[in-house]
Amino acid sequence: MKTVERAYYAWLSPLAGWGAALVVNVLMLVLLNQETQEDRVVKIVLGLLPTLALLAFHVFGYIKSVQCLIGFRRGGHGIAGLIVNTLSLVLMALVVVAGFTAVQQTRAAARVTAIVEEMHGRLPIRIDENTEWVKVYADSPNVMTFEYRVTGIDPASVSPEGLAHLEDHVRGTIRQNQTLTGLEGTGTKVRYLYVHEDGETMLDFVVDPEAP
Repeated sequence: MKTVERAYYAWLSPLAGWGAALVVNVLMLVLLNQETQEDRVVKIVLGLLPTLALLAFHVFGYIKSVQCLIGFRRGGHGIAGLIVNTLSLVLMALVVVAGFTAVQQTRAAARVTAIVEEMHGRLPIRIDENTEWVKVYADSPNVMTFEYRVTGIDPASVSPEGLAHLEDHVRGTIRQNQTLTGLEGTGTKVRYLYVHEDGETMLDFVVDPEAP
């Protein structure tokens, strides 16, 4: 009966793959820092290299594991190889998902920041004789606040029905706000905050621009 040479490669291969992926990732970062042109295709290819390197080592590890298990008298190495390769693949999947999520959140935050900066330069804006849009800021990557100052009226004179009508109007017309089109796909909600000139909050609600 034949013996598999270097049977320990079955379980050592995925571990070596992580090392190789790290080296490739470092080289990739160096190359990207030296890149002077924004080449999207090149960046995508370079971004995939660490994953491809790691997958190649996993394929080799699985092949070695199977060889150890089909009569080559290295069953222990084969079983260990299957376990280590599988756990390593699960870890790789978690890392990829976490990385993708982080990238999406970073892009969403950048878009929100850009919109806030663009809108901030146009404020304050007089809405009517009693209402002025004075601030816009991001409470978090997922919430952007529009703050309005209300002057010239007594808060006690504003009925709950009037405030409810204002909220309904904002919710019903928010999709017509061209400024917010840049938020599509970011999951960002908009908070409307109406503050009286004496500091009292008159109305505070959150709207999802992408809600049906």
